[in-house]
Amino acid sequence: MSTLRTAPPVTFILVQDRDKARAFYEGVLGLERVGEDNFAIEYDLAGMMMRLTTVQGYQPHAHTVIGWQVPDIIATVRELTAKGVKFAIYPGFGQD
Repeated sequence: MSTLRTAPPVTFILVQDRDKARAFYEGVLGLERVGEDNFAIEYDLAGMMMRLTTVQGYQPHAHTVIGWQVPDIIATVRELTAKGVKFAIYPGFGQD
């Protein structure tokens, strides 16, 4: 399967409420929606596709499912906090 080494990845984020997820990913995070079908909303993540896939009865897990490398983490946290994002502090990781 050598083709997987050069094929662009697709990430899947499971959601129960598509409208609520759309409001967060588009309105709060500012992601650009590039497509939508009966199964998912598609976003461009710096050239990688992310699909918000609707799953009835899905219960989110208490862990991170995606992250971004940003040039200034402090400024990014401030910006997102101002938009209402609450950051989780995990024990043992030395976060501040």
